[in-house]
Formats: sequence, structure tokens, C-alpha cells
Amino acid sequence: MALPIENENATGQAYVPRPFRYTTNISVLVALLNHGKEKKLPNTILRNISCFGAGIHSRVSLPIGETISLHFYLPESGRPFRALCNVIWSDSQGHCGVRFQQVSERHMRRLNAWLTSKATEQESTLGVMPLGAAISEFGQ
Repeated sequence: MALPIENENATGQAYVPRPFRYTTNISVLVALLNHGKEKKLPNTILRNISCFGAGIHSRVSLPIGETISLHFYLPESGRPFRALCNVIWSDSQGHCGVRFQQVSERHMRRLNAWLTSKATEQESTLGVMPLGAAISEFGQ
């Protein structure tokens, strides 16, 4: 799937803006899929998630290129999310990044709606100070 090029950076090179990535600390069920067998990974935590993939932490280092199943419940709604993922980066401390490979349309709609609500929450809590207020506080 090709991603649209939105703009150019200062050097004139095209770039694609990063999708919203939500930082979290959710327990997830992860299983390494190997030749039709599942090896469950205990104590795995979802550290961040976007509409394209996620960052997870496990006590086990996952090899790049491996396929895993990822399952968790979306906070607030308790609705399930499941995906088959490909490990795209990994370190020796058990952190890794996965790209979603197979997600049902229903689960992707759920995830996108949840991420949209989280992006809206973060946007509203950032609190932008009006310029006049910033100038008057500076002079005090």
C-alpha cells in the first residue's frame, strides 16, 4: 500500500507525516506464530499504538520478521482488538515494533475510532495560551 506524500520538508524532499501514535500501558496477549504453532509470551505490555502498528514490551526478544498475534481490549469500551503482526524492529531488552498485517475491518474501525478519541483528548488537554496572556505574564 503506497502512502500519500503530503508535503515537502525544508530541503525540498517529500515526506509523509507520521500518524497519531498513542502512548499507553495496556496488558496484551501476544503469541509467536511458528509453523502453525503458537508460543504465548507472558507479561507483554502495549507501549504505544497507531493505525499501522504498535510498540510492545515482553520479557522475550522477538526476532525481526517473525509473525505474532496481538490481542487486547480497548480501554473505556472493553471492545476486543486482534491483529496478526510482523516484527519490524526489536532490541535485546524485549522492546519491539510491529506492523499490522491482518486486521478485520470491524477491529480496524474500532481502533481508528478509539485513536481519534485519544487524539482529540490530547489536543484539548494541551492547552494553548493566548498570545496576549503569554506577553502579559512575561512582563511580570
